[in-house]
Amino acid sequence: MSSCQCRQIEHVAELAKTFPTAWKELENFHLNNGRDGLPSWPKWCFAPLAAGVAVASQSHAIPAAEMVASIIVGVGTWRMTKGIYSVDPAVRQALMSTPLTGALPIDIFYHLPEWCVYIEIPDHPVMGMSLQGAYVWLEWDANTGRHELRLLLDGDELIPMVLHLIPGATIEECLQAAVDVALSNAMARGLEAGFHLQEITDTISPILSLVMYLCSDEPDVVYRPEPAARPGNPTPRKIKKGMKIFAAENPRVWDVGSKIGGAIRAARERHPSAESQPGQSPAPHIRRAHWHAYWVGKHGSQERRVILKWIHPIFVGGVAD
Repeated sequence: MSSCQCRQIEHVAELAKTFPTAWKELENFHLNNGRDGLPSWPKWCFAPLAAGVAVASQSHAIPAAEMVASIIVGVGTWRMTKGIYSVDPAVRQALMSTPLTGALPIDIFYHLPEWCVYIEIPDHPVMGMSLQGAYVWLEWDANTGRHELRLLLDGDELIPMVLHLIPGATIEECLQAAVDVALSNAMARGLEAGFHLQEITDTISPILSLVMYLCSDEPDVVYRPEPAARPGNPTPRKIKKGMKIFAAENPRVWDVGSKIGGAIRAARERHPSAESQPGQSPAPHIRRAHWHAYWVGKHGSQERRVILKWIHPIFVGGVAD
């Protein structure tokens, strides 16, 4: 069981104390998707940020409510499944050092294993604080219909970050679009705001590699107490007063990359002098990790989609054992 587990439960409890009706209101938003005057939003979004604003505005003025809303929705969405993803250290290091170049494969993010995941990241210091992990979920903007990937960096405090999901755009372009909207909103309210795009990019890029792996085709994810279990979202159940969606009772810690991590460590132990260098000769070496995207399904069909695979560091040349 992860030593970091209590952090998430404390976040849930602290918010419930400050906003006693928050979880019930988020659940009602979810159940009334497209009804009772609410807009319709995609199923991959548990509840849009607007639901969090409605909760936070009861005790906070705009724009403070909007900042608090990200925390309410992020933690509140995680509460429904309580999945904590503990990535093998060797795999985490390799993933976070895998460069993200070219257009960001945004379609992959729609395959998050749960509405919101919490990824443990104990060795990624950012913005002058020691990061413990990050909540990650998808947002559908109720005003524009825009799709966003939302993160709550969990360190000394919870820090919201946003990535606009723009087809064909690089990570820098997706982040710049989010920064432009944030600056525009601040100016409209007469507020001063400053954002350092390179710092934001350097912070988010390694985390996105972890997220992409969870969304990739057949990731190495196991719940040791129940090896056959798979991550997923709850479905509403019928009760006497109508329908209700029940949150998970307890956190569930998923081990990520344990098999791959063992292979990486074995290769490095057997060949400690082998280095990962692009274009290296056939001499024995450890090939750098990289992303490989390819399309499956008939061209032009609705079933056609992109599949992303992470090719982990592997020993090349000579005898691996």
